[in-house]
Amino acid sequence: MDGTDETPVQVEDTACLFIGGAKSPGRVGGEEKEKQRRMIRSVQQDFKHMLEFAAEQSQEKTSRSGRRYDHRMEIDTVLLNSEISEGVFEALASDGDDAYKDLLDSANKESYDTLQQVSDKVKNFVECSPRPNLFLFMAGHGSREMERQKVQESFLLPKAGGGEEYYTDTQLTKDIEGLEYGKRLYIVIHSCHSGGMLNLWEINTEGKKVALFASAEAEILAEWNADEESQGYVRSFCDHAKPGKPLADIADAILQDVAAVEVKKRPAFVTSKPSFATSLFLAEDDDDDEE
Repeated sequence: MDGTDETPVQVEDTACLFIGGAKSPGRVGGEEKEKQRRMIRSVQQDFKHMLEFAAEQSQEKTSRSGRRYDHRMEIDTVLLNSEISEGVFEALASDGDDAYKDLLDSANKESYDTLQQVSDKVKNFVECSPRPNLFLFMAGHGSREMERQKVQESFLLPKAGGGEEYYTDTQLTKDIEGLEYGKRLYIVIHSCHSGGMLNLWEINTEGKKVALFASAEAEILAEWNADEESQGYVRSFCDHAKPGKPLADIADAILQDVAAVEVKKRPAFVTSKPSFATSLFLAEDDDDDEE
C-alpha cells in the first residue's frame, strides 16, 4: 500500500449556463465586417473550449496529492443571440469528441432576440437550478460608460437585431441576487471591460458564495482573445480550473499565462467572501492541495 486514498471525493454536480453574443457582420463593411467575423469565431472557440472543459470534468480525475475526484458538469442551456446562433450551433455540433457532443446534444440550445430574455434565463438558472454548484459563462462584445474618468457601467452582451443595447454588469448583478445561501456560483466572462462587475460586487453579493473570473479589468479591452487557440483567456481558465484547486491559484496561473505571451491586459478575479476563495467546486471543508 502506498497510502493513497482510493475512494474518490464525490464532488457535488455542477449545472452550467453558457451565454454568447456577437453582432452580425451583414450590416457593415470593410474592416468592421472582418472585426465582427472574428468576434463570432471567438465566441464559437470559447464555447468549444467550455464544452471540452465540461466533458473533461465529467471524468474521474486524480490530483497530484493522490486524491481522486468524481465530478459531473451538466449543461442546462446554451444561449446565443439569434443573428449568430444557427451558424455557431452547426459549427459546434460538427466538432469535438463523443463526450463533448453528448453534452451539447443534451443541452437546451436557444436563441435570444431581447435582453429581457437573457435576464430571465440568468434569473431562472440561479434561482431554480437544483444543483449546489452553478457555473455561468458569458462571451461576447464589451463596452463601457465613463463618468469623470471612471467606469460607471460595463456592457457585456449585445441584443439581437443590431443597435447599441447591451446586457450590462448592473443587470447581471441584479439577476443573480436570488442565489440561495449555501449554493456556489462561479461566473466566467470573456468580454472587454468585463471586470466592471467588481464595482458592484459588495453591494450585490453580500453573504452569498459567488466567484468572478473576468478576462479584462473594467478600463481595458480583452485583447487576449480566442483567436490565439493556445493562448486565449478561456483556454487558460479551462487548463487551470480543477476540482479542489484554490480559486486564487487558478487566477494566478491565468495571470502567469498572460505574462508569458506579453499581453498587457490584466484579467480580474474576486470572490464575494474570503472563505469562498478556497477551492473550486468543493465545499470549504473538502479542500485539497491540488496543483
